[in-house]
Formats: sequence, C-alpha cells, structure tokens
Amino acid sequence: MTKDTLKPGFKGRRLFLGAAAALPATSVLGAKQPQGAAGSGPLATSVLDAKHSQQDPQRGKHRFDADVIVIGAGFAGVTAARELGVEGHKVILLEASTRLGGRTYSGRFAGQDVEFGGAWVHWAEPHIWAEVQRYGHGVEEEQIANVDRALVMLSDGRVKQVTTEELAAYDRSGMDKFCAGARELFPRPYEPMANPKVRELENISAAEHIATLGLNEIQTAMLNAEMTLYGAGSTKEYSYMAFVKCFSCMSWDYYTFNDADRRYRIGKGGTLGLLKSMIKHSKAEVRFSSAVNQVRQERDHVIVTTEDGRKVTARAVVVTVPTNTYKRIQFIPELAAAKRKYIDQGEMGDGAKVFVQLEKNHGNTFAFCDDPNPLTVVQTIANNDEIGTILSLTPGRRKLIDINDADEVEKQVQRLFPKAKLTGLSGYDWPNDPYAKQGWGSYRVGQMSLAQEMAVPDGRVFLAGASTAGGLNEYIDGAVESGLRAGRQVREMFGRSSS
Repeated sequence: MTKDTLKPGFKGRRLFLGAAAALPATSVLGAKQPQGAAGSGPLATSVLDAKHSQQDPQRGKHRFDADVIVIGAGFAGVTAARELGVEGHKVILLEASTRLGGRTYSGRFAGQDVEFGGAWVHWAEPHIWAEVQRYGHGVEEEQIANVDRALVMLSDGRVKQVTTEELAAYDRSGMDKFCAGARELFPRPYEPMANPKVRELENISAAEHIATLGLNEIQTAMLNAEMTLYGAGSTKEYSYMAFVKCFSCMSWDYYTFNDADRRYRIGKGGTLGLLKSMIKHSKAEVRFSSAVNQVRQERDHVIVTTEDGRKVTARAVVVTVPTNTYKRIQFIPELAAAKRKYIDQGEMGDGAKVFVQLEKNHGNTFAFCDDPNPLTVVQTIANNDEIGTILSLTPGRRKLIDINDADEVEKQVQRLFPKAKLTGLSGYDWPNDPYAKQGWGSYRVGQMSLAQEMAVPDGRVFLAGASTAGGLNEYIDGAVESGLRAGRQVREMFGRSSS
C-alpha cells in the first residue's frame, strides 16, 4: 500500500477513500453517491414523478404544502410515503442526507455488489418479502450456504476450528436453550406484549440468561457473539426477551431463523433498487439535504422546519428517523412522556459493517468471535485465486475497533487468518453518522414494552422506524411493518377528520 493512500493526520494505513467518522452522512465509498442515488444541495427534489407535487387534493379550510410530510427516506419512510401516495395524498419526503436508504446502503466493493447496512431478507419476513414480490426484485444467495471452514474465537482470544457440522450443532443447541419456551412466551410474535409474562422477563439481560444454560466454552462463545451482534453492544445490557421475540417471528424455529439470518439479499439493485421501485410508485416529492430540527403541531396541521430555516406544512407528519437522532428534533408540544423516556434512554446500536479484501484465497469461512473480540461475526462473500478473499466483518461493538485504520483491522483479521494481507477495505461507520448515530436498533433490558409506546399516535405526529415495530425490530422487515402501520394510522385520522 503506497503512501498516496494515507490521509493527513491519520494513524496507520487508510484503505478507505474517506473516513466515515469524519464525513457526515457520506459513505467511505468516496465522495460519490452510490450508483442510482438522487439529489444534491438544499431541498433538492427527486425527479421521480415531480409532477405529482402540483396536485392539490381537498385539504379542508387551509391550503398546506402537502397532506403528509414524511421525515426520513429509509424503508420505514419510503413505505409510509408509498402507502399514502398511492391513495392520492400529496406526500413530501424530507431526507437529511443526499440518498435514499436510511441505514441500508447498496454499493460496490472489490467488484462485488455489497450492502453496507441492513441487508438480509427472507420469505419468513412477511412485510419485506411482500415488497420484494410486489416489485419483482427476487433475492440473491450468499456463500454462507456452502461454508467449508468454521472458526470460533473464545473471549480470551483463543481460536477453535470446528467442522461445519459441529458449528451447526453447537449453534442449534445453544439457540434452542436460549429460546426455550419461545412459543409460549410469544404466541403472537407481532403482538409482543400479549403475554404478561414477557413484561416480567424483559429486565433479564442476555448475559444473565446465558449464564443459566450450562453451555460448554464453544457454545458459550458462539451464543455470546450472536447476542453481541443482535444487541449491537454488551450482552449485559441487551434484553433476553428482545432476541427471543425476533426468534419467535421466524415461526419459533431454529432452521428458519438461521436461514433468514445472513443468507439472502435483495436482487436487482439490492436495497437501493427496491427503494427506488417503491418511491417511484409512491409519487412522493423527495427533498434531500433537508435535515429537520423542529416539528410543531397546530390545531389542524403541522409545521416542519429544516435546519436551514425552511418550513413545510401538512395535515400530518410521519417521523421515521433512527431513535438515537430524535434529540436533534424539537417537538412542540413535547411528545408523550413514555416516548420521551424511550428517546432519552436511547438504543444500544453500536454495530457497524466492514468489507475487506485479502490477497490470497483463504476458502469460504464463517467465524463467531466472542466479546470482547471486536469483529463479532466474519463471513466470506467471495473467494477464488484471482480475487483472493472478500470478507464481511460485522463488529457488534464498534467502540472496540477503529474501522478506519487498516493496520488495526488487518491485525484483527490475522487472528483468524494468520499472515493475511489486506489489499482493500471499506465500510460504513453508522454510530458516527450524525443522521444515524446507531446501527440496527436493539432493546436494552426493560425497553421492549416501552418501545411499543412509540407506535401510538401523538396528535398529528406519527412515529415509525424499525424499533417501533411489533415484530422484527432489528430487521428491514420491522421498518416496512412500521411504515405500513403509520400509513394506516394517518389514513384513519384523515377519515375521522372528514366525517
């Protein structure tokens, strides 16, 4: 690696084209937006059916800029915009960054289509699968189905090589013990608080529960890694019930859960391709570079103010920003107390996504790394003698590694692949993106019931986003579910006001 790849003031080799921590809302893929992204400059408007913005449906006594303002262009926001737009409501979608996607991000690395954020979908996930089918995108299968080498790194850094059969057996045994009784706890998984017992158990952490299961050291390491990954933070903070709920949404079945976990990506352009299909269908007016800092409710409308002082009015607003960014927005009047409590607590969300290319072909490998080892899950996405090995690295605790430092990342990779040489590296530092401030959302102990309050309408303000979902709150499916629910709630409010 030549000195030309270094940026002034950086420690060690930097194989990124830019440091995500230093580039707000910009991927380390470089200054260019991912292929297909739209918008540039303040209030840039998408060319996707801009004519629709000239429609003027009846709005009662007042003429507002829109019927509905949607804040955030991730899957929750785009779904809500589509739900309302297809019924003829005028929708303005405000997005702080310069792209569609939220915490999904389709891109390219080392000649491969990759996802720098949320990626995995499955037919067991009803809401996102309906969207994949609606727009004909299909799925692409990852190499994880044909793993030929399995590694488990224990908490003390020792690496154990196991057969793929042993990995599967250990994983199933640990998961079955962790999720024992899931069907009884969550008889209706998308209504997570239906069983009062859940409220009693939601204050038990994943770490506390694992300690009661009597697992061997390899099973313990694997299960700790899995919970660190899903918790995007320490297992001492992550709610045991939060994971069991997600498991239950996959028909309370280990094989279904495992199949859905890291195997299939959206086809025909990935997450961005599907979002573009959805937003085109919505006919919404999309305004990029439009970060919001205030939402004010009046008697019959809302006023949304962007950070550059522009105001947009509508009959209702759907807010779909990540939970840890809510403090950027002033709500007048304040949101209900339960919502404020959840927002003040914040979510764990310390996960990131990194891809590396190794000079040599190291085979098709899958590895779990127990906390406090920083890589958490390592998965080969491509390998041959020409390209070497391309790995997906998922740190569940971003704070444990500087993902912008190639030397540090290479050192961690070498613990699994001795003497491996990095020839390429890229990723996205979600916790340090000011418009994300977290990776996937995860519930701390005691938060699951509180999160359900986020789904309750607050006057003309409706909150969505994966964390507000009843079901798969850590998945794209949860984001879509929440957008569908918010769209329905807005329609119901409009129906009441017109009757």
